[in-house]
Amino acid sequence: MGARGIEHRKIPVKVVWMPVNFSHEYPAQSYWGPLQQKIQGILEEYNIPVLDLRSAYTNQDFHDFVHMERTIGAPKFTDDLSNWLEQSKPTENVHYK
Repeated sequence: MGARGIEHRKIPVKVVWMPVNFSHEYPAQSYWGPLQQKIQGILEEYNIPVLDLRSAYTNQDFHDFVHMERTIGAPKFTDDLSNWLEQSKPTENVHYK
């Protein structure tokens, strides 16, 4: 089911851009920028609420490229996600064109 199916069925949707830890060991690949732009365009077209955590954390918050460090990063991520989800009721998540 694509975005049109979600819109037709009034399924509330939210998207989280997950945090990543780009570095000299884990550089961003050439497809990363265009992929993000394409996805962001779709999200904006359908007014999908987005929590952007791609660069919200420091290197110390990560265990590796995409996994949060258990005692430092993971609690921060959990708090950020929980606070964002609590900000709106499920029926208010999506506002279609």
